Amino acid sequence: LEEIGAGAFHQCYNLITVGKMPEKVISIGDECFSHCYNLEEVVLPGKLEKIGYWAFKGCQHLLKIVIPNSVKILGSGCFKDCGLISVVVGDGVEEIPNSAFAGCVYLTTVKLGKSVSKIGSYAFNNCANLESIIIPNSIERLSAGIFYGCHNLSSITLPSSILSIGNYAFNNCSNIRSIYCQASTPPYYSMI
Repeated sequence: LEEIGAGAFHQCYNLITVGKMPEKVISIGDECFSHCYNLEEVVLPGKLEKIGYWAFKGCQHLLKIVIPNSVKILGSGCFKDCGLISVVVGDGVEEIPNSAFAGCVYLTTVKLGKSVSKIGSYAFNNCANLESIIIPNSIERLSAGIFYGCHNLSSITLPSSILSIGNYAFNNCSNIRSIYCQASTPPYYSMI
């Protein structure tokens, strides 16, 4: 078993735990575990390379996820609308896609891997309890709406590599108290 197919466990409302998957699993398909409302725990295999779009969307009781270093591809909205409190993104991931963690209203802690070079539009949209985030030095652009509606976001550190900030990047972030920009030249406004 190398792949768990698209929609394989979609809307399995009573699924609570996905224990250790076989180490040979390298791909979790699109919408594979989406809307498994009672899913509380997922242990991702160490050789996993891809998590499809909406793979865990709407898993409201999933509180934490550790994405292994082996993962290279995350699909759009892969953890959208989950009950996540804590996220650790492994060092293999280069892009956090559009809406990846959007609507994770309980999310407080995010640790991004050192290889992340792009964060897509609305990636953390409406993560209302996210209080602070350190953007890795590999990021040059903040996409549109990246932190839109993050009401509790109070502190952000922008790396020296930052070149531009997109539309609505911090819109409705009413609690921001400090922005620390390490860049020697201020970032410019971007429409993307």
